[in-house]
Amino acid sequence: MSGRSLRQAVLRPAAAALAVVPAAGCGSGSGVTVQGAELIEKGRLTVCTSLPNPPFESVQGGRVAGFDVDLLDLVAKRLKVRLKFVQTPFETLRSGIAVGQGMCDVAAAGLPVEPARAAYIGYSDPYYNALQAVVGRKGPRYATMAAVAASGLKIGTWANSAGEESLGKTAAEPVSFTGPAALLNGLRTGRVRLAVVDHAVASGWLRDPANAGLALRGDFDIGRKYAFSVRRDENPGLLALLNSTLAQARADGSYKRIHEKWIGPPPVSR
Repeated sequence: MSGRSLRQAVLRPAAAALAVVPAAGCGSGSGVTVQGAELIEKGRLTVCTSLPNPPFESVQGGRVAGFDVDLLDLVAKRLKVRLKFVQTPFETLRSGIAVGQGMCDVAAAGLPVEPARAAYIGYSDPYYNALQAVVGRKGPRYATMAAVAASGLKIGTWANSAGEESLGKTAAEPVSFTGPAALLNGLRTGRVRLAVVDHAVASGWLRDPANAGLALRGDFDIGRKYAFSVRRDENPGLLALLNSTLAQARADGSYKRIHEKWIGPPPVSR
């Protein structure tokens, strides 16, 4: 998707308006504090993300939508502000640079909680268990990630993702792609024979009739969870609001409804 089309993408879920702009378009210097949360722009909760990354966030018919979007919309409603999304390279999000340099208030893109980075990234409470899936042409299932690596088939991953990291612990040398859409295209065209990706992303692929020739070849719990991130020690009010909103959503059923809408029923153990 071109930068031009991203700049034009607007969504109005409930009372919140979402506008996607390039990273250079953020940080107006008109920061305010709302309910103890520091925001870089008045009237906006600015979110750095990496599109497309369905079902977490993607542009659908000129509108930004997804699992992360609906969860953050709950936060925006409590603040009585609108959501604004900033298109950002995934590694800039994962490394903490985006929030650390004030490009946005919060980062959201299926970001794994990484203890080694918790010293300088403020993670919210986890909101998703990052199960990984192996997708390929129909065939036998793999029992372990090591078995996937030993398959002798060319394997594709999303660069810097939890799936690539888990596969990196084996002897495999995966082909890295810039995002889920590029990875799916590589799988369709035969550039790779297997893809390791978030289970939620794989489920979306397999629901699409255009991917009827693909199948789930294995799924694994790699012990990773996803969270939103903010500037550590600099925005405790926003972090507290994120956590209380997630807790409330789990308690009142909002989380379950959003999960079912975008991914399917939450695991019973959640």
